[in-house]
Amino acid sequence: MNNDKTSIDNYSNPEQQAAFDAGRAIGRTEGMIIYQQHIIKQMTDECVKLRTKLQEQKGGKL
Repeated sequence: MNNDKTSIDNYSNPEQQAAFDAGRAIGRTEGMIIYQQHIIKQMTDECVKLRTKLQEQKGGKL
């Protein structure tokens, strides 16, 4: 069940609620970007390891 409502996101003032919702959306987007950067680094590191392994398997020739 995906329920985004929590006890802290129920503002009686519509402007405050809109600001909270906008901030939460920005935080989620920033979080996704950080996660993708982490995955890219992991994949890049793995690529370097695999290229080294391939070079060793080919007898130092790539």
